Amino acid sequence: MEKIGKSPLLPLEDETQSKRRMIDLTSINQGDFYLPDYYASQITDIDFEKLKQQGVRFALFDVDNTLTKVHENEIPQDVLTFLSNVLKSQQVEQIYLVSNSRRDLSCLARVLGATIIKPGIIRNKKPYKSFFNQIIETIRCKPEEVAMIGDKIVHDIYGARRLGIKTVLVDPIGPFVWPYYLFGLSRKEKKHRKHLEESKSKL
Repeated sequence: MEKIGKSPLLPLEDETQSKRRMIDLTSINQGDFYLPDYYASQITDIDFEKLKQQGVRFALFDVDNTLTKVHENEIPQDVLTFLSNVLKSQQVEQIYLVSNSRRDLSCLARVLGATIIKPGIIRNKKPYKSFFNQIIETIRCKPEEVAMIGDKIVHDIYGARRLGIKTVLVDPIGPFVWPYYLFGLSRKEKKHRKHLEESKSKL
């Protein structure tokens, strides 16, 4: 698909301030499913040891603009190394790829040692509860034993939080493609990002 020539959303704070830092928002996000439990500017900033201490056993990853640029199959080497160490140190038991994309993710899963959970049709995909219920049933775990990591508040954060799954929002690593500009999704995303920025000032 043709990409829209717009820059991705800007990080929520200066890179030097956010380096290797995961911001805890659990004290202010109760009842607001559009606020994540945690924010990290990039995957390598996520503190999986802290998540493990809170009972998280499994990590769900969105793919496009979270692990790879849209429709690409190359994961940055620093992310691959980081996640490999997360698995080796048993900070999580298993990584799952959960994407609304219909493309073949097998090569990504193989490189990561991950399992793919495919979406269904119509309402059996992110952000619908039916899809996140399917994930919990597939893994055979409790919602609080799972962390959803993604770059989109509307799809990744809102959907998972409604089911009690812990969430980590990261910044997109590339621009959105044209379907995301349909139905005002990009405007909604920017609106919720602004709300997140305002909420952080309360910490």
